[in-house]
Amino acid sequence: MATNSELTEKAKKLGIILSFENNFWGEGPCVLATFPTLEGKGCDSALAWMKDFNSRDDAEAYALKIAIRNANPAISDSEAHHEE
Repeated sequence: MATNSELTEKAKKLGIILSFENNFWGEGPCVLATFPTLEGKGCDSALAWMKDFNSRDDAEAYALKIAIRNANPAISDSEAHHEE
């Protein structure tokens, strides 16, 4: 299992930006991990609603794992699941 610091380092290399919104879409607090798509011409985000996690660290780790997997298609499903 990758640590949060390892996930953060991988995310940084892939251009992923981690942010926190107190009331995202009027639905409550949410962690967002925004990653580049379309060779840098677009972006998408992995969301982790705080209501679904025990801590902000857990929500950040989840959002980063999803963003890393989606930002880097070279990572196979087995590798992505292995890191979880």
